[in-house]
Amino acid sequence: MFPTRQALYKVDKLKVRPRKETLPPPCATELSALLNCFASSSDLMASAACADASKTLAACMANKASRPKPKKSTINYHLSRLSKSS
Repeated sequence: MFPTRQALYKVDKLKVRPRKETLPPPCATELSALLNCFASSSDLMASAACADASKTLAACMANKASRPKPKKSTINYHLSRLSKSS
C-alpha cells in the first residue's frame, strides 16, 4: 500500500537553477560623476574642469580588485548522487 523507503528517495532528473545575482558594475559611481561633470560643463573636452573626477575614475580602474568568484552551489551534485544511490 505504501511505497518502500527506497522508492521515496528516487529522483530521476532534478536540477535547481541558480539565482541570478546582479552585482553593480565596478567604478559606476566614479563614471557617473565624470559624465555628470561633462554634462554640466557641456563640453566633452573639459579636462581642466573635470580633472578630479577623471583622476578618481582612473584610480578606481587601476586599483580594481578582481571580484572573488561566487561559490558554486553543490545542490545539483547532491541531487545526482541521490538519484544514483536509489
